Amino acid sequence: MNNLFFLNKSIVKRMRLLLFTFASIFFCNILLAQTQSSILTVMNYNVGNYGAPATASCPLLNLTTKHAYLRTIMQYVSPDIVALTKMNDLSATFSTTTVIDSIFNKNCIGCYGHGAYTNISGYSKVNMLYYKTSILGFKSTTTIYSGDNSISDINLHKLYYKSPTLSTLHDTIFINVIVAHLASGSGSASSRATEISGAMLWLNSHVSTPGNYIFLGDLNTQKSNENCFQYLINSSNPNTKFFDPPNQLGNWSNSPNLYNKYLTHSTRISDPGDCNATGGMNNRFDHILCTQSIIAGTNSVTYIPDSYKVIGQDGLHTNNALIDAPANTSAPTPVINALYYMSEHLPEIIRLQMNNNLSTNLYEIGNSNFIITPNPSSSGVFQLDANDDRLLNIEIYNLLGQKIETFNTNSQNVTIDLSKEAKGIYFVKIIDIYKRIFTKKIVIQ
Repeated sequence: MNNLFFLNKSIVKRMRLLLFTFASIFFCNILLAQTQSSILTVMNYNVGNYGAPATASCPLLNLTTKHAYLRTIMQYVSPDIVALTKMNDLSATFSTTTVIDSIFNKNCIGCYGHGAYTNISGYSKVNMLYYKTSILGFKSTTTIYSGDNSISDINLHKLYYKSPTLSTLHDTIFINVIVAHLASGSGSASSRATEISGAMLWLNSHVSTPGNYIFLGDLNTQKSNENCFQYLINSSNPNTKFFDPPNQLGNWSNSPNLYNKYLTHSTRISDPGDCNATGGMNNRFDHILCTQSIIAGTNSVTYIPDSYKVIGQDGLHTNNALIDAPANTSAPTPVINALYYMSEHLPEIIRLQMNNNLSTNLYEIGNSNFIITPNPSSSGVFQLDANDDRLLNIEIYNLLGQKIETFNTNSQNVTIDLSKEAKGIYFVKIIDIYKRIFTKKIVIQ
């Protein structure tokens, strides 16, 4: 009887331990889910007269074949936001229903939506933005420049982020994606300058506060000191000043070897059969530019450092075709072949970290006079001034909810040294002598 009693007691203790362990895991997972960020992939791709009918001299324009190549590429990248430029079918149906059904729905039915179709300029080619509906919602499409009938409308597509707290807090994060396809040719620099000048005029008239803006597309640029590019990266309005995430500025056309990992044009030496441009990998026409809010992560969306990538670009094929020797191993062989036959351009991507609405107004707890300077910090070193209150404990968390530093103190002023940490957003959890808890967002640039 005594043995049975102790046996039962032992079983009860083990059950309690198991229940405690499961409960701990459960609550830790809830906490992690609340603080965990989502990473979005943004893709830009000139699809090279996609939609044009095949002819005797351009048999590769066969739509069934092009659909198959584009599906292979999309399956490989799986973008959350993707802009397609230079679609050669003016029907609103093609860039919306046809592309969704023939490309995205073949991978996942109903998983992608699209922006609104426009063709105010009357050009023979159109652009479109697509997005994953499980993560993002569509707010609006606005044409910000259509004054040139030799280019597609430059449109601003406004998306909102479906954060886990959207239904309860009724607050969200907006991402504004501007899609453009500028005039081509080395002799069209003045036209490109006029086109971007028109788009920037609209932006400077309508954007008065910091926001998450991305300007992407085929800009047909020869070099970064072209006026069109300068208008983007040197805007007098800090809210519409764009930055090149990999910071690869220079004369791309004259010095392609210096930018071999960033060249996006051309995948071919000779025409494989769709009558698009040739000449080998020798220029950087395609760009994804971001405003400071995204580069610094000050508005709930952060560019992940070093995430910019040209898909299929191994840096070994300057002035050569994508499929020439040496073998291109930067992506699986079927993807490399699809890139070669789909378009004369290569797609490019960046990755963005969404902080699940953990912005200052939602994530700060309590009301305090704590001051953290500088914030953002380029060095990763911050000074925390608690004014009249003494501090007991400081904890630093990254966007995944992982604790990376702990400071115990009994002072009003503390130095937080995160100089060894990567650029991005972090949260400082502060406990003062009254056991009050405060949370502040800090940014390492």
